[in-house]
Amino acid sequence: DWKTRKNWRDQYGVKEEWCVPFEVVPIIRIEDMPEWGDEAAVYLCESMKIDSHKQKDKLGEAKKLCYNKGFYQGKMIIGPYAGKTVQEAKPLVRKDLIDAGLAIKYYEPEGLVIS
Repeated sequence: DWKTRKNWRDQYGVKEEWCVPFEVVPIIRIEDMPEWGDEAAVYLCESMKIDSHKQKDKLGEAKKLCYNKGFYQGKMIIGPYAGKTVQEAKPLVRKDLIDAGLAIKYYEPEGLVIS
């Protein structure tokens, strides 16, 4: 939507060059889903006919599919951990970012917390 809706960009001060052109950078390949290629989210949005951020149910379903397949069967295809599964690479990337001072340990509850 940011690519096509100039009025949104103007309203929120988003410069066109921040979004257009914006190409997906493939970083994960899900080898047991060759039709997904290196751009699982793009494939799922096209195949599920998702064309708006307002299609929350479909987006939720696509996200769940993409995250589960990507985490458990996906392999990194770029960077220092290319060839490793996402499950193996995630803690290594996390450690690298923390060690470099680019991230901190952060935990967020998955549901409502009442004290």
